[in-house]
Amino acid sequence: MPRFRLLDINHDSPLAIGLVVGTAVVFQQPLRFVLNSVGAVEQQYHLDLLPALVVLCIVFMFHQYRKRQESRAVALAADTATQAERSRVSELNELVAIGQGLANALDFKEIEQALWRHLPSSLRQSPLSIAMRTASGWQALMHDRDGNDADGSCAAELASMAAARFDARAHVPPTPVVIDGSLCLPVCAGRAVIGAAILPDRPETRDERFQQTLAPVLAFVGIAVRNVQLLAESKDDSMRDSLTRWFNRGHAMDVLRNDLRRGARSGSRPSILMMDLDGFKIINDTLGHLQGDATLQAVSRTVTELLRSTDVRCRYGGDEFLIILPETPMAAAY
Repeated sequence: MPRFRLLDINHDSPLAIGLVVGTAVVFQQPLRFVLNSVGAVEQQYHLDLLPALVVLCIVFMFHQYRKRQESRAVALAADTATQAERSRVSELNELVAIGQGLANALDFKEIEQALWRHLPSSLRQSPLSIAMRTASGWQALMHDRDGNDADGSCAAELASMAAARFDARAHVPPTPVVIDGSLCLPVCAGRAVIGAAILPDRPETRDERFQQTLAPVLAFVGIAVRNVQLLAESKDDSMRDSLTRWFNRGHAMDVLRNDLRRGARSGSRPSILMMDLDGFKIINDTLGHLQGDATLQAVSRTVTELLRSTDVRCRYGGDEFLIILPETPMAAAY
């Protein structure tokens, strides 16, 4: 139900004062009679009623003033706490959003898109770059495209330097390091450092609240990066022979079909090489299967050194091998 007030002290003070004065004028005669009666009582019983009444009025007014000030302070504190709670809830919602976005990422491009889309607003105040460790080196996962690091090479270099310091203290949890005016924080998956976050070394980036928001984001990134790596490794393992690390027959057939379709359009068809190992069964029967496996591995390593990086190597089955040479005429294959 709405509440109505006859007077608002904050806006109707002149009106209130006028009412008080008017009331005093209206009741002037009764008040004079009361004051005369009080004066008679004071003279008769030797009391000081009026001074006492004035003191009580002053004390009462001061008490009311203090209560009003305390009420305002309590209301202000409650409003401040409410705003802080709303800000915290907003930050938690942003963290939930970025956690869900990173959890659904299936490759590094989707991780980058999730970071740009759901990064908490408090972290957007400072340029943030994230680089990850790969088999071939360091690669920028998120970097300042509009700044001096358009290709992410600076972030990758700083991450590599920071990782060397992280790894040097592998027996203790890695802590942030400062390199060339940049604050480098570790990105971990379990106990392994798989990346680094790069920030300008400023008071705002070292602020406790900023760090508290950044820490779970980096934890989500570490988990997402490791999940994508494991997914890629699992997919790669499903396409490769575990012994020779060449592609398996199924993947080679898929590649061959795609190359034949592409060649039908462009007129440049692939060539195919097939080979097997003579007397391989004798090696297994006389020296054992372990020696046979070692022979297959030695052959695959030797042939790999002779081929181009674009050639597709496949273990067709047993001791049989299939090699696809994309866009290679017969003479070049020979």
